[in-house]
Amino acid sequence: MVMAEDAAVKRNRLALLASLQALFLEVADIAELQH
Repeated sequence: MVMAEDAAVKRNRLALLASLQALFLEVADIAELQH
């Protein structure tokens, strides 16, 4: 779903995911989470 055929849509979705990743890393280092 993220990798759409339309390049503009794909860039937009990837940018949104990058923003979400940055937001999560501001809140907590999710790499430290364990099962």
